[in-house]
Amino acid sequence: MVYRMSKRKYAKRRSQAAVVGGPRVAQRGIGTFVRRDSKQATPKGEKVYRKYWIYVPTDLAEDKNFPFKPTERLLIAITEGKRLAVEKA
Repeated sequence: MVYRMSKRKYAKRRSQAAVVGGPRVAQRGIGTFVRRDSKQATPKGEKVYRKYWIYVPTDLAEDKNFPFKPTERLLIAITEGKRLAVEKA
């Protein structure tokens, strides 16, 4: 399910970011953080491996200004205020 912000709500958030000196946003979207478990048979029994994914909305990822390409390695860090910083590795 993709959540799209209404124009009124988007305009309000955009104006609030400008007031507090936040970065100007060209495009934004709501993604999801997902955990997937996969099971693999081993000689000692079944082992469960966990994988974590961050889904980026298609219209955002296919925007010409999106800085990352598929299969690029990324450096992800947790910063102050429970924010993620993502940059090319």
